[in-house]
Amino acid sequence: MPGDIKENFSRAGTSHIIAISGMHITIISGLIFNLWMLIGLNRRQSFWLSTFILIVYLVIIGWPASAVRATIMGFLVMWSMYLGRLNSSLNALLLTAAAMLLINPKLLRNDIGFQLSFTAVIGIVYGKPWFDKLLAKLPNWFQIKDAIAMTLAAQLTTWPLVVYYFDKFSLVAPLSNILVVPVLPFLLILGLGSLGLSFIIPALALISFSFLSILLKYVIKVIEMLSGLPWAYLEINVFEPQYLLIAYLLIFVLLWLIKTKQNVQQA
Repeated sequence: MPGDIKENFSRAGTSHIIAISGMHITIISGLIFNLWMLIGLNRRQSFWLSTFILIVYLVIIGWPASAVRATIMGFLVMWSMYLGRLNSSLNALLLTAAAMLLINPKLLRNDIGFQLSFTAVIGIVYGKPWFDKLLAKLPNWFQIKDAIAMTLAAQLTTWPLVVYYFDKFSLVAPLSNILVVPVLPFLLILGLGSLGLSFIIPALALISFSFLSILLKYVIKVIEMLSGLPWAYLEINVFEPQYLLIAYLLIFVLLWLIKTKQNVQQA
């Protein structure tokens, strides 16, 4: 991928969609699950079909360790959606993180993917219900509201790490993700389907790849336009570790208040 396109994705706050990271896989997993629900499958069928797609994806890319870890995170989100309770995945998430750290303690300090994976799932588990309420009046055509809520919840808990490691805070990230993320399940499914079709009926695969090209051009064009805005992002070169700790302290306080309010309302 050309360097200028990578830079545009970074400025638009959408680098996660071109990386095999937990944040990427987590969001995609949730959207694929909702897509199957949209076309009429029940939770059980959606869960197993989505899991199968993730495994096929892993096989195609060669089972790299980062993708396996990311897929575990995505699987946990789908499992909790299958149960109908996002909060039910927290214990499994903590157990998975503990097992990974037991095998390789350096993940906690050196692996950006692990950090983004864990914080993204925490955001979805605790933040998505809050965003669901904020967006309650929006229509949920093609599960667009779920896609927006899931993306914003993940970004709520990952932005300090993104700023810390990449020195950029995207001001257009919410908008760019709203416009781009809902397309990702179709890109993934159409890409895998086209690849499989190319081995069976190459002529039909050419048509399928043409539709895939249209979607890709849409994504790149949106990112190009938004990243080109003069106020698209802030360059932050002084985000020291203490600022990172303060940011997460405030975020976790916010999530605790949200959870407390939800418990009071349910009582």
